[in-house]
Amino acid sequence: MSDPQDKAWFGLARTVQRLSTEAPLPEAMRTISFPDDAGQRHREERRAALAAVRPSDELAGIRKDVEELKALLAQADEELKEAAHTADLSTRTAASLEEQLHAAVERADGDMEEALRALDDVERARAEADVLRRRLREEGRYDDTVVAEQSPGVPDSFEDL
Repeated sequence: MSDPQDKAWFGLARTVQRLSTEAPLPEAMRTISFPDDAGQRHREERRAALAAVRPSDELAGIRKDVEELKALLAQADEELKEAAHTADLSTRTAASLEEQLHAAVERADGDMEEALRALDDVERARAEADVLRRRLREEGRYDDTVVAEQSPGVPDSFEDL
């Protein structure tokens, strides 16, 4: 241990140094203060200057203004938070309404396609009826080409039903 060339000595010295810097200071060491004449003199001068200053009406007015400004800033912060919340809700509402609009447009497109298919079916049925009527006329069966009775609509009474 007394030989400075020994590697174990350096390892032990580093370990002791590391442990001493990582360990918290004892309570007695935390309160030690070293005399600092210049610093102490400056602190005493500042205390004397502060004690010599008496709060005047102007200082009280400034303090009152500062308090009012702090209150206004707090109110502005609340209003900004509320505005941000309102903007967030508006964005969410707009997104929701846009989704509903897209869904309604898709439903309307589906309904339109279905109506167009039904119209095509009706037109096909009319064309087929026209072809059948023409064939009946060609065979001389004019009476069969005229529909004498219209299909009944909604029944008026239970007996009709």
